[in-house]
Amino acid sequence: MATAFAQNWLEIQCRSIQYVERAIFVLADSEDRRLKMAASWPVDNEKPSELLATVRLAARKKNTDGGVRATLTSNQRFDYFAWPIFVNGHLLGIVAVQTKHQEKPVQRSILQTLKVGAQWLALPEPETEKQEQLFQNTVRLALGITDQADYRAMLTALVNLLILELHCDRVSFGAVKEQHCEVVAVSNSANMDAKANLIKAVAHAMDEAIDQDSILNFPAVANDQNIYRAHKELAKNFGSGSILTVPLVHQQKIFATVTLERNESHPFTASEANFCHQLMLLLAPSFYMRERLDQPLTKRLSEDARDSFGAVFGLSRLRLKLSLTAAALLVGFSAFTSTQFNVSAGAALEGRIQRSIAAPIAGYIDTAIARAGDTVDQGDIIATMDDSELRLQEAKLEAQRQQTNRALREAMATRDLVQVRVLNAQLDQANAELKLVQDQLERTRIRAPFNAIIIDGDLSDQLGAPVERGDSLFRIAPLSGYRVILKVREQDIAFVQNDQIGTLTLASLPGEHLPLTVEKITAVATAEDGANVFRVEAALSEAPEILRPGMGGVAKINVGERRMLWIWTRDIIDWIRLKLWSWWP
Repeated sequence: MATAFAQNWLEIQCRSIQYVERAIFVLADSEDRRLKMAASWPVDNEKPSELLATVRLAARKKNTDGGVRATLTSNQRFDYFAWPIFVNGHLLGIVAVQTKHQEKPVQRSILQTLKVGAQWLALPEPETEKQEQLFQNTVRLALGITDQADYRAMLTALVNLLILELHCDRVSFGAVKEQHCEVVAVSNSANMDAKANLIKAVAHAMDEAIDQDSILNFPAVANDQNIYRAHKELAKNFGSGSILTVPLVHQQKIFATVTLERNESHPFTASEANFCHQLMLLLAPSFYMRERLDQPLTKRLSEDARDSFGAVFGLSRLRLKLSLTAAALLVGFSAFTSTQFNVSAGAALEGRIQRSIAAPIAGYIDTAIARAGDTVDQGDIIATMDDSELRLQEAKLEAQRQQTNRALREAMATRDLVQVRVLNAQLDQANAELKLVQDQLERTRIRAPFNAIIIDGDLSDQLGAPVERGDSLFRIAPLSGYRVILKVREQDIAFVQNDQIGTLTLASLPGEHLPLTVEKITAVATAEDGANVFRVEAALSEAPEILRPGMGGVAKINVGERRMLWIWTRDIIDWIRLKLWSWWP
């Protein structure tokens, strides 16, 4: 790509961008993979490090349809933009500009201008000398038009230069206003009557091109499917047999058109139509930006408001807008709709009556018949202790009792009253000691005091182990009469009160919801899993037979109606309030 061509193109881009300070255009060398400076603006501009950094950042991006935007703050804030130019998937070059800091809408407009200019530059390299000359003429003509002082001067230069370049009889420029085109400039005409029939016919021809979003070249070729009704009327009534209408597009929106007319003996060729198309593509950002800068401030503000309104309520980005609308409707609905507010807490079943079975005597475990999880009936033996020592002691006491009994009978036979009294006392003592040992023997057989389930205790791995009197061996609970233990979070305990109702869903019975009533709230919190929880006891109104102590699930306590939005956001709002209060001095 010629250096003069690149320099002229970069100058046109800089004139199309508002408040531009510096710009560079670099080419990518496919052989050594380096970026080489092709043009700079101003011409004597040195290689600024910030622009080069923006270029390198754009070069690292893999996206072929996306630019780079950055803001640097020093003594004065500047914005940096870069746009990579790809041809057939290969990086041709990168254009980068530096501007004074702008608002986001203006930044997006600058990126769009670079994108349009890059599309023009990304056209295939000219293969013939004639095509190369066409590109050079396009840039030369665009440079002469953008060099004008204001928007009106640019319009005049455009229509007059096109007359000379393409030997036209008349060139008209129309601006799109309220969905219709209005002719604002005509070649070789200082005073233009907007109500003249000619001007109306030209405007209708421009509208015809806008409606079809296409370049119209009349007379049409054989395979052209476009409609040329307005162009035929213009040619018939005003003697222009050859008409070419080219729209100007900015940000995917037609904002103006150019209509060229000349004698029917010299119809516009395809190369001339392509020349006009490339010229309008190159000039569109400049005309759009210059026309907006020349508008009064009130008009610019009203157009910005209209564009913003259209962006919000138009059909572009329909999926995003529908999602945002649905979210807004959901927020609005939840802000004014009340629903049941429930406090959720982890829950576990406990027997309302729990009894501990302790070792009746000091001794050794002999057998373990039952263990945790087993259901036992009243009087069932659940474990036994070794009774060998007690059996020996029982035999010894039985022998002593019999010996004392014989001595008593002998004393009674000899009528020794004193000895009878002594032996009677000794016999009572022996009977009492024997009765005590027999009671201890009976206690070695540990029995269930009532129908229950063993919820804790397993002696199967402690056979022969010594136990002391009073050591807990089992913990049992009856098969009826349960209470629910709820672990309520510290953030929710203020909503919980006695006699509130709720439901319990157990992990083993996910399809059943058991009604419960709050009975007791403990006043002390305990730490579990890194959070403070309060123990709340509740009673079940219904207790299916399948329930067993130790079952766990989730309980919900009904604490009244609240706004849906408050229910969904209360945790995060409370967290923010607490953090703000802790940070506030």
